[in-house]
Amino acid sequence: MKLHRVMCLSLSLLLFALILAPGLALAAPNVEGKWHASWMARIMTLSQNGGKVTGTFGTGTLEGTFAPGSNVLSGTWRSNGGVVNQFQFVFNGDKIVNGFWDRGEGYARHRQNGIQGNKYKQ
Repeated sequence: MKLHRVMCLSLSLLLFALILAPGLALAAPNVEGKWHASWMARIMTLSQNGGKVTGTFGTGTLEGTFAPGSNVLSGTWRSNGGVVNQFQFVFNGDKIVNGFWDRGEGYARHRQNGIQGNKYKQ
């Protein structure tokens, strides 16, 4: 009888969690501000609206999106001259701890992995 009650309670809690889970997705990390992009020794300035991020970097602009509940920003950088690169940044607090930057058109095509960066303290 006791085991039956424990199993019923466990099942009830599981169902409760499944019903509420979609509304409990974690918010995207706050990445708004200036960042030192160590892989290219440049400043990156980001603005954020929820999970959408825009910004400037070098001679172009970038746009990216956080997947719901994720600390991974994926997007595209476009230079003023039309060069397009894909990127992915993994954030942990005030750091970019991993990711990649695809160097595409206009460069020798390759992916730069393991990129890192730090948010400027203001």
